[in-house]
Amino acid sequence: MLDPATESAMRARFEDADFARWMGLELVSLGDGTSEIRLKLEPHHLNPGRIVHGGVVAGMLDVAAGLAHRTKLGPDATHVTVQLHINYLKAAGSGVVSARGTSLQTGQRVGHAEATLYDDAERILARASATFLIVRPGSVLRERTGDDA
Repeated sequence: MLDPATESAMRARFEDADFARWMGLELVSLGDGTSEIRLKLEPHHLNPGRIVHGGVVAGMLDVAAGLAHRTKLGPDATHVTVQLHINYLKAAGSGVVSARGTSLQTGQRVGHAEATLYDDAERILARASATFLIVRPGSVLRERTGDDA
């Protein structure tokens, strides 16, 4: 079970994120090492072929994996994605898509997570694996990027 204070802080951070609002993402759930986000597909999420744009898929998978990973970091650390590998499996052009993330490993400097994107019929659309650099207080990267990487 995720600590209620951590969940509250993460939800507030998500709600304050310009990217999540711009994309139209909804935070469905957070758990200890897990997350789920949802998106109702709109015309601006689609490519010229009228299917969800690969960048939208990548963004959702990155967010879901990152949120799951962040639940394991504690209040003082943050992270940046250093690798995101995606397998696009099936296209979608309408409805609601959901991305579910799972933290696989969290070390002192590096963490790993995965995420899967589903359509509203629970068919798998894409899968991703992610590697994150963990940024702790006082690190050079944190000084360069400000309070949050």
